[in-house]
Amino acid sequence: MRKSCGGNSTSCRLHSGSPLPLPPRSVEEKVLSDPLVQVELRRQQDDMTTLQAAAAGKRNMHSAINDVRERARKDAPHLLKIA
Repeated sequence: MRKSCGGNSTSCRLHSGSPLPLPPRSVEEKVLSDPLVQVELRRQQDDMTTLQAAAAGKRNMHSAINDVRERARKDAPHLLKIA
C-alpha cells in the first residue's frame, strides 16, 4: 500500500493499487432505498437533465447553471432538516 497526499495532509488516502471492494448487495439496497438518498438522487437527475439540455443547445448554459444553483439553494435547508 502507498500513501498519497495531494499536498494536503487532510486529504491523504491509502491506496492498494486495486479497486475498493463493493459492499454487499443488501447494504447497497438499504442505502439506495433511504428516503434522503432518493431525494438527492432525484435532485441530481434534475440537475443532469437541465445541464444536458444546455449542452445540446436546447437552452442557454448560463441560465441552466443558474437554475442548478438556485435548486441547490432552495433544496438545501429542507435536506438538512431531514438529515
